[in-house]
Amino acid sequence: MGDASEPIQAALSWLYELSLALGRSLDLGANCRGFFRALVTRPGLTGAAIWWRTVEGEAAVGLALPDAWPWLLAPAAVLPLTHPIWRLSRGAEPRGGRARGPG
Repeated sequence: MGDASEPIQAALSWLYELSLALGRSLDLGANCRGFFRALVTRPGLTGAAIWWRTVEGEAAVGLALPDAWPWLLAPAAVLPLTHPIWRLSRGAEPRGGRARGPG
């Protein structure tokens, strides 16, 4: 194959690696850790987190962090609805973001 197909092959290879990182366990934390380790091998990524909406009855009450890699990048294990991550997560679509560095 020519040089033009190399980026496509690299992307497909990475997606295949991510798919293999999922489903090795019924434990949510173990699945997240395997996926995060595969995910952050990409240049430019330093960490990842999954936030779950916590609900009481019909109302959302906050966001819980089942897992993050590395943990030190997570602001807290539970976030209130006033946190900016909540505003980003209110839509039905998955979201990604970048943390700002110091300064």
